[in-house]
Amino acid sequence: MTVLKTVKKIFQNYSLLLNIDNKPKNSVHRLLPNKYILLVSPHPDDEVLMGALAMRLQLENKMKVINVAVTLGSDKSKQVQRKNELTAACKNLKWENFFLPEKISAKKTKLKAILKKYQPTLIIAPHDKDLHPTHEMTSQLLKDCLGTQKVTVAWAEYWAQMKSPNTIIEVTEDIHLKQVRALEFHQGEISRNPYHIRLLGWQMDNVRRASEILAKKGANSASMLAGQLYRLEKWENGKSTKSLQNVFASRTYDLSDLIN
Repeated sequence: MTVLKTVKKIFQNYSLLLNIDNKPKNSVHRLLPNKYILLVSPHPDDEVLMGALAMRLQLENKMKVINVAVTLGSDKSKQVQRKNELTAACKNLKWENFFLPEKISAKKTKLKAILKKYQPTLIIAPHDKDLHPTHEMTSQLLKDCLGTQKVTVAWAEYWAQMKSPNTIIEVTEDIHLKQVRALEFHQGEISRNPYHIRLLGWQMDNVRRASEILAKKGANSASMLAGQLYRLEKWENGKSTKSLQNVFASRTYDLSDLIN
């Protein structure tokens, strides 16, 4: 049995165990085919690990997704491999993909040019205390480049939990399988640590956390198996002007409401 078939079966079994309705539901979503999402990814594979929100907006709202690879990792002997793996993963996801130069000044110049050209409606990037130095550098890089741009920023976590997330996005079965499939292109990384197989455990724990810290005390657990936590903020003139109130974005939730 392939990894994808096994993961799919596990996802379905946990849904049954927790009595969660995992069937697709009909819902109406605003179509935004001319709007862009920008993922600012510290390393190849972070585009997938941070990307559940982008994947759902692409699928449900028809938004376009652009990934910006800030680095190719610190091991120069693996950078060509990681670049090729990222290119293949983005092709599979039907995302555009850009690579930033090595020098920080050149990174800023190119990122500012991308922001100016595409005027993204949503930017996804790691939060500023995500523990890994490249993740934290990426967060600061984005802040330095936003300028007067008026945009929604979704800060994501992977290495370290955010102190105050305000939104959980339900990761449906199809989105979860899309993430696992995309991570399979990053063979160099998953060969040393098969985190694509452990992804569901992390996403299930996100639902546990959200049910305790986003909901009222004593409230029932969110009725979703898997989720991804973000902190969504409105940014203008280089600073955060507004944070969203706690949101549980289920599979029927129109995610475009988060970015308008």
